[in-house]
Amino acid sequence: MANAENLLACLRNHGIGRFRYPPNNVVLATKLSQEGEQPALRKRRLAFFAVSTIAGREKSVVEEIARRARAQNLPIASVFFVRDIRGYVFVEAPSPHYVDQVVYRVRHVRRRIRGLIDIDYVTKLVVPRKEEIRAGDIVEICSGVFEGMRGRVRSVFVDKGEIEVELLDVEHPLPVRIRASNVRVVERGEAAR
Repeated sequence: MANAENLLACLRNHGIGRFRYPPNNVVLATKLSQEGEQPALRKRRLAFFAVSTIAGREKSVVEEIARRARAQNLPIASVFFVRDIRGYVFVEAPSPHYVDQVVYRVRHVRRRIRGLIDIDYVTKLVVPRKEEIRAGDIVEICSGVFEGMRGRVRSVFVDKGEIEVELLDVEHPLPVRIRASNVRVVERGEAAR
């Protein structure tokens, strides 16, 4: 069973610290349980819960939840949000009762989402995806203004998560810089082989 130590160890292994903006999108992670602190927390099985917030206010909500959990001495193990999933904060706690208690009347919180969040989903968010796109690949743009168009990758900016694509479906080659998550590889290019 995953708990705060495993999650935060996974975050640390990928270079994620408090208030750093890592390439794998986890923006703010706060570990609330310390060694020797809250012995009742070690006995309980922990689960992840999602809290709906106003988009763009996730950081302030995480800070407020962490502050309240410490002040009320609630058995909440960790709180974090992911940059790509706007409007949601994830809380690791033994039961939804504690999550409801800590988010009650927190500014910018809408509600707790019913049910548990699957641990596989959380680890998929935390662990960075392997970069498969290389210069020379032919890609199809899946979202945005150029949706449905095809293009050849000119360069990849791994640290920014962007690629520069030369559109093929237009009369004159047009270089466009877009997010790497908004494309899918149609065929491998000559330079990529």
